[in-house]
Amino acid sequence: MKPGSGPDLHLAAKSSTFADEEQVLQSSKLIAGVPVPAFAAMPEWDLNALPRNANTQPQGHIIRFKAANLRWNLWSREVAFSMLNPSHPQLRAGGLFLPNTPNAVSTVKKSINVYRGLSSYALENGLPADLGRWTQRDLDRYRKQLTGPRDIAAQIQSLRYLFKYRSVLTGGGLRFEPWEGLSADEVAKSAKRKKVSTKPIAPEVWWPLLRAAWAYIDVFSHDLIRARDEWEALNNPRKGKLAENYDTLLTSWLAQPSNNIPVHTGDQHASASRRSVGGKATVHWGILSRLVSNGQSSMLFAGNPNTSNPRRAQVMRLFMQQRTAPVNLVTGAAAVVRVDGETAPWISDVSAVQLRNELVQLRTACYIFVAALSLLRDSELQGIMRDSIVQHFGAPAIRTRIFKKDRYHSEHNWWIIQPVAQAIAVAECLSQHPERVFSSSRATDPQTVTIAICHDIKAFIRRVNDTAFERGLEPIPDARVTPQMFRKSMAVIVRAQPDGEIALGLTLKHAAIRGLSNSTTVGYGAPDDKWARELRNELEDEVASKLVPLWTRYRNGEPVASGVGAKQFVDKLETVNQRYEESLELRATIGDSRTVRNLLRDEFSTIHLGPLNHCLGILKDAMCAKTGGQDGPHQVIRPNHCQPDICRNSVVTAEHKPLWIASAHDLFSNLKDREMAPNHRQQLESELAMIQSVVQGKEYGGNV
Repeated sequence: MKPGSGPDLHLAAKSSTFADEEQVLQSSKLIAGVPVPAFAAMPEWDLNALPRNANTQPQGHIIRFKAANLRWNLWSREVAFSMLNPSHPQLRAGGLFLPNTPNAVSTVKKSINVYRGLSSYALENGLPADLGRWTQRDLDRYRKQLTGPRDIAAQIQSLRYLFKYRSVLTGGGLRFEPWEGLSADEVAKSAKRKKVSTKPIAPEVWWPLLRAAWAYIDVFSHDLIRARDEWEALNNPRKGKLAENYDTLLTSWLAQPSNNIPVHTGDQHASASRRSVGGKATVHWGILSRLVSNGQSSMLFAGNPNTSNPRRAQVMRLFMQQRTAPVNLVTGAAAVVRVDGETAPWISDVSAVQLRNELVQLRTACYIFVAALSLLRDSELQGIMRDSIVQHFGAPAIRTRIFKKDRYHSEHNWWIIQPVAQAIAVAECLSQHPERVFSSSRATDPQTVTIAICHDIKAFIRRVNDTAFERGLEPIPDARVTPQMFRKSMAVIVRAQPDGEIALGLTLKHAAIRGLSNSTTVGYGAPDDKWARELRNELEDEVASKLVPLWTRYRNGEPVASGVGAKQFVDKLETVNQRYEESLELRATIGDSRTVRNLLRDEFSTIHLGPLNHCLGILKDAMCAKTGGQDGPHQVIRPNHCQPDICRNSVVTAEHKPLWIASAHDLFSNLKDREMAPNHRQQLESELAMIQSVVQGKEYGGNV
């Protein structure tokens, strides 16, 4: 008999530790009224009594025990029970005093799946039935036949559970810790893989994808939602008896000259048998039935041939007279500029099937846009509830729940921009779910609301590419795009901006600093000042941390800066130094390092740190503010217009000088060209003189 087969696997072996009738969820908050399986339940445990992540389907909370024999299925259940109930009395009696937080169901399932393969390997290779007789050499042989660092690391952790929970496993577990002293990554030879493995979306995919999503949200959505409402009004059977029978209604409807027979054209219908044949239109019997009966029935021309055939004959007489009109549920569609420069409606001749498909594309567009610009995880995004847009410190925000590593699924606010709020409003309008914003666009079971977003994103890209010409959209290169990649891509974009590290510190809990700071210019009122002040404090703390090494060198008597503003910079460091020496009580209260950062933050509240120099940010000394354009001098610091050789705000440190020296070296090399035009040479010589004045400027420091 093949390992893993046979009817005995659906039975439950007896545990020496846990009672058969014990419920397997004793350490978690449960959903009222949902049954909880007993320990002896086989061949699966349905754990849907536990609250699920918003993006987890019900089957994601079902653990199936499919190990090769009863013994391994018992061990699998004992490990699973222990992971789900870490503070159970039997574990403590066995000397296991673990944190009270249960493992996630997904984590437990990974281990149980490992034991399925391990049990088959053990039987096929003749390993002892008693785990206590296994050796490290046995595990090394098993490890060699595994592939992929991630797979190996997961296997190693699951093997270690057989040692960790040995005191509660029937017959005992492993008597040694597998690969003791090594991490799972080290055993898998992937210890160097410390960076996030998720790849960002390529720029050539990112921008056309976002622009297409926004076209759906801002332009196409109005037509689609209006068409959906009109179709639902037509497709909703009215209650009560009709005043006339269907035949009378049909005769009356056909007698109206303004009524045309709705027909399929082209490939409108999903069913190949009901599309137009040879380019000829065919009657759309379903819509005609609804029109005639005022939404009462879609079956006037189907069913009993004694009644349906005479009705069809009446219709076909007018059809042959070409009193027809293509089915088009989207009327008065918005005009767009196509790729060829022509202006035309973005869509036409839309059937019910096409309308449903376009509504799904619209929902996917909303998801893409929100995921890209909010940095929400998939579980957090699918967990957005209706009426979740709030004002948080004067700016719009999404209120949703954190699921990852948060057993209580606590609510948090994520700052957003107005277009994201618009996308959420459109998604909320599409949703048929009573609570969720992102759910099926058709009527759905409240328990199975998760959307298959990876499939939907792929279908969206394909749909955009198929219709790009007539809708004025850019084609999107074929590429793999997942929810995690939106988060990664925006993190890369934010970090590339000035002060991006701070942005990520907030955004990955999650508020992009650029979006927040820009919102202060819109003028939301008094609360914005509080929010902006809070954000500035975060920024100033980060800047102060970067100034600590310079202050330390100054205290050690080393030179720290050169440039026109270096003396002011050093004077400020001296002020910080004096205040530090006078703050014995404060240092005793909050510590030396925190005191230094606070003093530096207060003294250098206007400084801008840059890759080529630092700017003290004193407006009255700023050359970039004094030399304005046509509208006169500016009243703000403009780092991109810095004149570091003459501005009293400019400070050059040892970290900056290599870049200046490298630039001077490049200019020297270029000036060796004897054929260079005189005006070009003069420009380069001027630049070289400016760089030399910066590099050779007097240095200031503790003993200088």
